[in-house]
Amino acid sequence: MRKLRFFCLLALIISLFSVVTTSAQDVLGLDGSWDLSLNDSTHYDDYVMLPGSLQSNGKGGSHFVGKAWYRKGVYIPRDWRKKRISLFLERPHAETTVYINGKEIGHQTSRFTPHLYDVTQHLVVGCRNTIVVCVDTSDCSGISGRIELQTQPREMSIKKVKINPEPVDGFLQMTVWIDSEHHPAGYFEDMVIIIVPDDKKEEVTFMATEDVVSRKMDLRIPIGTGFALWDEFSPKLYRMGIRVGDDYYETTFGLRMVRSADKRLSINGRPLWLRGTLENGFFPKTAYPPADESSWTDIFAKVKAYGLNHVRFRSYCPPDAAFAAADKLGVYLLLEGTMTPEEQKSISDTYGHHPSLVMMNAGDGWNCPMITCGQNQEEPMSCYKQQIERNLLSKDDVGFLLPSFDECSRFPAKDWCEFCSPLVPLARFPKSDYTTADTLRVPIEVYNALYGNISPIRKAYFITEGERVITGGALSSDSIPMSKNCGIGTVVCPLDSISKPSKLTLTVSIGKEVVNHWDFWVHPEAPKQEDTLNE
Repeated sequence: MRKLRFFCLLALIISLFSVVTTSAQDVLGLDGSWDLSLNDSTHYDDYVMLPGSLQSNGKGGSHFVGKAWYRKGVYIPRDWRKKRISLFLERPHAETTVYINGKEIGHQTSRFTPHLYDVTQHLVVGCRNTIVVCVDTSDCSGISGRIELQTQPREMSIKKVKINPEPVDGFLQMTVWIDSEHHPAGYFEDMVIIIVPDDKKEEVTFMATEDVVSRKMDLRIPIGTGFALWDEFSPKLYRMGIRVGDDYYETTFGLRMVRSADKRLSINGRPLWLRGTLENGFFPKTAYPPADESSWTDIFAKVKAYGLNHVRFRSYCPPDAAFAAADKLGVYLLLEGTMTPEEQKSISDTYGHHPSLVMMNAGDGWNCPMITCGQNQEEPMSCYKQQIERNLLSKDDVGFLLPSFDECSRFPAKDWCEFCSPLVPLARFPKSDYTTADTLRVPIEVYNALYGNISPIRKAYFITEGERVITGGALSSDSIPMSKNCGIGTVVCPLDSISKPSKLTLTVSIGKEVVNHWDFWVHPEAPKQEDTLNE
């Protein structure tokens, strides 16, 4: 038995480090041309390209409502005779009904997770088979993402794996479901598990074996404290490989601990403040969200470039590619909308191993205040700056949410990040208009949402009128704790040297890279009434 376990571990390590996945030869992609029929008719007189939608194919008009029938002929290899075969539809755009060789085999209604049909008993190997998928929808009809036939060993295979990304007392909790023709314990099989860092192909972090004793295996894997935790600044990921008999499963996951208590959020024991935007699922070119990772990488990279760290999906759940991209870039994702308990469980089972999925809310409200300005495309950036800084200065607010990323992306990212970043200097201006009789007194604070305290670093200010520097100086040289409302000094400047109405600018810098600035206005002091009478 020890030799068997050793060779199983060796085979699994080779599988994890192999360039070609072990299942590549057991998947038959169904991308390409499909025959098309609309509504209740099954007279196929047109065709579309899948993955895609009626809208992306220019069929059915812009607001088609009804049934779309997709038909394709597929040759099933003879060597699949002893395989379990599944039809995988990653993201159907509504309910699906599947027919194999003219016979209805099933119906599924999940809106946000893949539809998976066991077609083992319905396909004829060594022959050409007809697959029909009927998509019944009210807006966008089609199928996006992967469309394929998948095979697994029939005697024993891995049906599903659910990984909890929150470690508990040094243990990783996971559940593995087994498919087998007989009771799994009768096969005397081992389940071999290995974990490696996603960014290192030569280092094995953990390996273990478990006896397969039932069709549902609830496991507590003793990983200890040596695993790095995932967050926006250190998006550490791991790859897990599982082998049972001749079947193999591989996935990527991360570990993190998200908590909500006393109207505060934390991740991995540190405060978490959210700077986010809504994603409403509006993709006019295709009428559906992309299912490829590169598209979501582009979206989230732009979000991070503007100093934001989370995206809230309103009324829908994105495909797996979105979570994979967010995992790698360190973006927190929140799902919100009218989801049934069954849908929430399905989403958790399917995407819950992604550390980027930090929250799921079935209601329509959340404790992060909404910034409502910017609905008008002509709104200046100063409006956003004012409201975001107000939020960052607030002791009680845990974050903010922009109504649309398109609103802020109209402005240069460098200018936007002055007031929207993990580290922002802030000024508490009591007013914006002064006279030459006033003395400017502005308390300066720092919003530090970085990964920890900042060691002593140069902090300075200067006041300018156009290109002319009026005054400047150093602020507190102390370290900056990870917190909001960290005071670093007060800018004091008499304004009696200003001889004419002027717009002045206060600029505060932390180190060489972090800068923020504010405009204020100074007017000559109005003559006193008695002086006017004497004249």
